Amino acid sequence: MEKLEKVAIFVDWENFKQDIYFSQKQTGNRVFNFNDPKSLVKLFSSFLMETEKIYRIFFYTSYPFEHTDLYKTITERKNLSKTQVDKFKEYYYENQKDLANFYTENKKFLDVLACEDFMAVRAGELKITGLHMDGSPVIVQKQVDMLIGLDIAHVSYNQFVDKVMIFSKDTDIKPALKTARINGIQTIVACLENGYKIPDELRKHSDNIRKRTLKEIFTPQNDIVKNNNNYSSPLICVVENDKTDIQNKNGNYNNNNNNNNVKKQNPNLNNNKVFKKPKNHKTNFKKTDKNINKPVLDKTAEVKTNIKTVMNDEKNTETPKTNKIPRKNFKKYRPKKPAKVEPTE
Repeated sequence: MEKLEKVAIFVDWENFKQDIYFSQKQTGNRVFNFNDPKSLVKLFSSFLMETEKIYRIFFYTSYPFEHTDLYKTITERKNLSKTQVDKFKEYYYENQKDLANFYTENKKFLDVLACEDFMAVRAGELKITGLHMDGSPVIVQKQVDMLIGLDIAHVSYNQFVDKVMIFSKDTDIKPALKTARINGIQTIVACLENGYKIPDELRKHSDNIRKRTLKEIFTPQNDIVKNNNNYSSPLICVVENDKTDIQNKNGNYNNNNNNNNVKKQNPNLNNNKVFKKPKNHKTNFKKTDKNINKPVLDKTAEVKTNIKTVMNDEKNTETPKTNKIPRKNFKKYRPKKPAKVEPTE
């Protein structure tokens, strides 16, 4: 058995999430569930080949602001005017419950995700850079690119893996990819088929680019399970449909499950398959009589002869003449005016 190659997966979640949004918008397929940790693991592991196994999935994101910390940091900032602070307070009191639910749900989701197999959550920091017109804060994620670069360099220098797979299109990862290739580690850029275009700077420093679609990943046939010990391909049960439709003596279609009963009803059937009558296709089936097993002759000839006799009868019958003049030949049959007769002297 061949030795499986270890692959370390690095996911810049905020960057790759935008790629998923764009892909779903292009295709119209909403098959991916963002709130399911197992779906995330399945998405990343589906990019592996049969000769590869997961070393670890490094998941980079940031924990959201707690609503009380958000209120405290903005109200204490000195570079905001009084009108901006009042606008933020109005926004905060209107959406206080939503902000609290958002924090608790996201924190719970990341805690559950960190407990999944081969998953390591790396948290960056969030910083507030300003306010929108409606008073909502402008929040930016920091330190994620630095964390990705340090982890790739650490894995590459110590030769922990054979390959490195990146789920990001940020060009700031270029020095980390270059460091991995210098140390003999193959670099792979993974992306979705209908997502954003990969920058040329990442293409130059990558050994391979793998593309897949969400539809082919999240279908039952592609339910591939990959773990650290073995690789199991999907079990696809192929069932051949041998059910063919045949016509019985009553003119109805019966299934071919009861072949013995069909042969008793109609012994003239061959063992060959009889296919179902296609739609809009004129065929003359020869029906069998109820009391006689022999097929009755086709009655199309009798119908044709009856049609000919009707046509001949119509020709022989004389139609009564009418005094009506056809409209198109009205001018031909119009009577001429009598000529004027001059009186004789």
